[in-house]
Amino acid sequence: MSGPHKSDRVEDLLRDTLGGDEDERARARNELYMQGPDVLPEVLQLTTSEDPDLRWLAVDTLGSLGDPEAIPAVLDRALEDEDVHVRWRSIWAINRLDDGSVIPLTLAALEEQDPMVVWNAAVAAGAFGREEVVDHLVEGLKSPDGFRRWEAANGLGTTRSTRGVPALISAMEHEDPDFRKEVALSLGLIGGEETVGPLLQALREDKDSEVRWRAAMALGWAGDESIAPVLKEALDVEREEVVREAIQEAIGLIERKGPAGNP
Repeated sequence: MSGPHKSDRVEDLLRDTLGGDEDERARARNELYMQGPDVLPEVLQLTTSEDPDLRWLAVDTLGSLGDPEAIPAVLDRALEDEDVHVRWRSIWAINRLDDGSVIPLTLAALEEQDPMVVWNAAVAAGAFGREEVVDHLVEGLKSPDGFRRWEAANGLGTTRSTRGVPALISAMEHEDPDFRKEVALSLGLIGGEETVGPLLQALREDKDSEVRWRAAMALGWAGDESIAPVLKEALDVEREEVVREAIQEAIGLIERKGPAGNP
C-alpha cells in the first residue's frame, strides 16, 4: 500500500476504530497496529486534519502505538489544538509516549508569548504532576471560563501540591456546583489536615447533592480515623442515597487505613 491509497486506508481504519460493533472496531485496531511503524507517517499527517474527530483518532492511535517519534506532533496538539477533546487526548498520549523529553519541552512552552499555549502547557505539565505550574493553575481558578476553571482545579489535584490548597478552599465557595465538585475531589487528592475542615463543611452544608457525595469521597482519601464519628453523624442526617453510600464508603476506607491513617 503506498501513496494516497494508503493514506485513505489509514483514515478509514481510524474511523472504523470508533464505528460499528465491537468486533468491527477490534478488526480495525488490529489492522492498524499490525502495520507497526509503517503506519506512523500517515497517522502523523492526520494529526493536522481539519476534522477534529480525525485528529482525536490520530493522537489516540499514536499514544497506543507508543513510538516516541510521535512526541513532537502529539505535543503540538496538546499545546495548540483548538478542540478541547483533542487536547486532552493528546495529554493522555504524551504520557504514554514520554521518553524523558516531554516535561522539558512542556515546561519550556510556559515561556511562549501566546497565552493559550502557556495555559495549555500548564495543564499538560499539571497532568504530569509538576509543581512548577501551580501558580498558573491557581490563577486559572479565577477564570470566567467554566472549563478553564475545571482544568485548573483538576490540575491542582494532580500536582498534589499543598501550595494550591488555600486557593482551592476559597473556590469551594464558588456558585458553580460543577466547579465545586472538581475542587472537592482535588482537595481530597492533596489531603492533609487543612483540607478536612472545608470538605466536612461541604458535606454538611452544600445544597448540591453531587458536591456532597464528592466531598464524602474526598474525605475518605484525606481523612483519618478522627473524623469517622463526624462522618457517622453526617450519615444520620443525610437523605440522598448517593451521598449516604459515599459516606459509608469513606468511613470504610478510613477504618481500613488504621490509626496512623495508612492502608
